[in-house]
Amino acid sequence: MACRLKTMKELTREAMKRNCQEHKEMEKTRQQQILSKEPKKARHMVNKNGQKAAKANQTKAAKKPRWVPEKTFDVSLTIGIPGENVDENLFDLLVKWLAYRAEMAVLALERGDAFLQLHVQGMVRVKTSSTRILKREIKEVIGWESNPPVGGSMCLKSLRDKGLHTIIGLIGYCPKDEGCHISNFTIKTLPKSKKQKGIACTTYMELRNTSTS
Repeated sequence: MACRLKTMKELTREAMKRNCQEHKEMEKTRQQQILSKEPKKARHMVNKNGQKAAKANQTKAAKKPRWVPEKTFDVSLTIGIPGENVDENLFDLLVKWLAYRAEMAVLALERGDAFLQLHVQGMVRVKTSSTRILKREIKEVIGWESNPPVGGSMCLKSLRDKGLHTIIGLIGYCPKDEGCHISNFTIKTLPKSKKQKGIACTTYMELRNTSTS
């Protein structure tokens, strides 16, 4: 029986079929290789990112100290509520706190000619890491940290060592209404500043006369 020779058309069709099958197998193999490499690549990226993050944290920790050393601050202190009197108990709380916390302090509860409402005026020398932390500490002492009065304000400024904004100037400024007709005036002068009070009042009057002349 004679074998029938395949026509060119049949040979071409078979060749195309083989090529198609080979292409499918190659594509399948390539996809398997990609899938097998992805977990390793992902682990590499995670480790790389983790190492970068750890290095960044180490650099940040090296730059930022764990604690800020305390230093001595001389500050002026004013506490008031517009249109209202400050609670006199607030003044007592501050005096008790400053008695053991401050190196030097003068604290007055006064009305004054300008404010007309009871407010706290003072000069404080205290050791702290910053005026911001000191302000927060004072707010906690008087109960303003969690329940501040509406409109209540606290001004805490480092002394500029110029004019009235000096230790002597503030010590003299605080008792300026002492002995006046203005009612509800109270002043507490704490250790180290008691001896300075007399000269401070004289200096204050001289500075005030100079600034107003």
